[in-house]
Amino acid sequence: MEETETSIIYYFNSTGPRGVIPLALEFRWYRDDIWEVGYGIMKPNGAVSYSEVTNNGDTRQILALISRRIQCFLEGHPDTNLLLLCSSSGRIRLFRMAAAIYLAGFGNKIIIC
Repeated sequence: MEETETSIIYYFNSTGPRGVIPLALEFRWYRDDIWEVGYGIMKPNGAVSYSEVTNNGDTRQILALISRRIQCFLEGHPDTNLLLLCSSSGRIRLFRMAAAIYLAGFGNKIIIC
């Protein structure tokens, strides 16, 4: 985990048939009480690719882990709203399903687009 005044980044791995793929989940302060949330594949140069997919067969586990991190973030920052940025309509659909399962109590605090 890395934390600054305007961002918090969690590092974790996708593990499956394609091996171990490093991922990052980033909370970035946007303005006022709004934080942006994005996740993606860590590249060797330290950049995060928000549009690539792992195709590693562990989507449910990754969505559950991301949802737990979002829940912890919102519990620690109760006056905060999140803007969850997705790189495709498929990711929007996945995150809406995950939010309905794992984040039902926080629905009014999360915008998925």
